[in-house]
Amino acid sequence: MSDSNKKREKNPRLELPPYILGLRAFAQACVERDQIERSKKPTPKKSRLLGTFKSSSSDTIYRVMIGNTITCTCPGYTFRRNCKHVKEFV
Repeated sequence: MSDSNKKREKNPRLELPPYILGLRAFAQACVERDQIERSKKPTPKKSRLLGTFKSSSSDTIYRVMIGNTITCTCPGYTFRRNCKHVKEFV
């Protein structure tokens, strides 16, 4: 085993440049912050039902809900973010 490998095995931090040590500390702080954020329980969205509509072509029932915005479960709203069900409440 060479002398440089022996030094690295004894204390690997002695040979690392300071910017690497700084990056490691930054990464560790980011991981800890992320773990704290992930451990928090998400707050449930408070939305309420404004109305329901039956599809004219099938037995599907669409729901119009209000939370931060008015949303609908129909395909038109899903793709265009606009539908006749939402327009009834605006």
